[in-house]
Amino acid sequence: MKHAYMIMAHNQKELLGVLLELLDCENNDLYIHIDAKSDMDTDDLKSFVKKAGIHVYKEFKIYWADISQTKCQFFLLREATKTYHDYYHLISGSDLPLKTNAQIDEFFEGIRGKQLINFDSETASTNRNCAYWHFCRFLMSKAARGKDHVHSKGYERLRKLDRVLVDIQVKLGVKTGLSRGCNWNSITHELAEDYIRHEEKILKKTHFALSSDESVLQTYVRLYGKGKWQIYNEKSHDYEDTVFRKIDWVRGYPYVWQIGDYDELMSSGMLFARKFDIDKDKEIIYKIRDTLKAGV
Repeated sequence: MKHAYMIMAHNQKELLGVLLELLDCENNDLYIHIDAKSDMDTDDLKSFVKKAGIHVYKEFKIYWADISQTKCQFFLLREATKTYHDYYHLISGSDLPLKTNAQIDEFFEGIRGKQLINFDSETASTNRNCAYWHFCRFLMSKAARGKDHVHSKGYERLRKLDRVLVDIQVKLGVKTGLSRGCNWNSITHELAEDYIRHEEKILKKTHFALSSDESVLQTYVRLYGKGKWQIYNEKSHDYEDTVFRKIDWVRGYPYVWQIGDYDELMSSGMLFARKFDIDKDKEIIYKIRDTLKAGV
């Protein structure tokens, strides 16, 4: 099978290098976007791989919970689908695989044609952050780009105004009708192409959503692909049962994996895990690398 890995990164070149090294396989093509704000030198990123195809971009300045994340995801998918791949995997630069390339390939052979897409529960999708339009989102994101933004008067005023506008929507019974879930996913070529064809409609639909990158794919499936695609374990809302990502939101935002978590990670059955941090725990990163390389 052919796999395209779409990787969004912004720092920690050493960690990114380990990720690229572990994905270095003849069946893989790597599409890496480095945040345009980053001072990371990208000239030698290709030196980390010898077998995989690799493409490096620095097109967008990326901001958290901002439309820039969503546009970057669409950009990487458009680039990746210029060549046919059986699956397209969206991951971050702070992820690591927990399986060898051969094991990942075997897994997707076993579910061929099915999509790994996570959907939030109905309860989670109807909370204030998800169910209503956030018309101040863009201005809040812009205000958030400065130092100590959360303490600035401008940001606080925008946040209060946003709350007022949401309260009005609640009273009027206005809702977005969007679906939400985990932004990390693995999708087939057929879905990817159709998704891209609906890009303009989906971006318009989710423009005022908070963290639209967590809504675009799920909303596309519900509005334009209902009954068209086979979603793996669609009734589950757990990341581990749907997208096979090991992410701990209980101990952190998300929790940074450490060496003491090695056995938990490697016995989890998951394909990928996040979040890793080279400055907080380098040992876990290299232990996973050494284990997977020994199994190739």
